[in-house]
Amino acid sequence: DISNFKESPITLKHIKNKDSIKEDDFVFFRSGWSKYLGDEKYFDHPEISFEVIEWLTKKKINMVGIDALGLGKGKNHGAYDRYLAGKGIYIIENLTNLDFIKNETFKVCCFPLTVDNLEAIPARVLVEV
Repeated sequence: DISNFKESPITLKHIKNKDSIKEDDFVFFRSGWSKYLGDEKYFDHPEISFEVIEWLTKKKINMVGIDALGLGKGKNHGAYDRYLAGKGIYIIENLTNLDFIKNETFKVCCFPLTVDNLEAIPARVLVEV
């Protein structure tokens, strides 16, 4: 939960539950930013620091997601995506309703959608809470 932090980028000092993150986990950052979808403010979302991105790769997580436009802003957006993809870690952006996840442990199912002429792979993401 990074929704209470106004400063950006989000660093390791902001991550309270670092010790519970294990290899192959899905890590979701709940910023609360999805409430701005459709508003110009959506584009000025919180940014995750490269320090956190690099730390997640060392933890060998499976997937990282955020309820905002991306993990990084501007040039960092694409750079973070390429860095994580190069490490075999998938990124899910533009998630919604992460506030319904109350526990640190939850089950995630991702169903990729086939849509032609896109750079990204859209998916239906379901979380069992």
